[in-house]
Amino acid sequence: MHPLITRDPVTGNELIVTRLESPQSGIVIEGQFSLGWIGRLTREQLDFVELLVKNRGNIQNLRKTWILPITRPAVVSMKL
Repeated sequence: MHPLITRDPVTGNELIVTRLESPQSGIVIEGQFSLGWIGRLTREQLDFVELLVKNRGNIQNLRKTWILPITRPAVVSMKL
């Protein structure tokens, strides 16, 4: 499965989801669905959110995970 892309690679605009499918049951739901706040994030921001969730929001653990040190004010200024 490919990672979720949230932006049109040509224009950079937000994408919408038009089809949802369950591989287990085979059910297909079609329509226009917003990705919500997730759809406004860049790939880098999504990666950061994933790290933040994996570290349960603990900035100190996050600093240990990243190669470059990061401070709490730097995280707050990211405007996720």
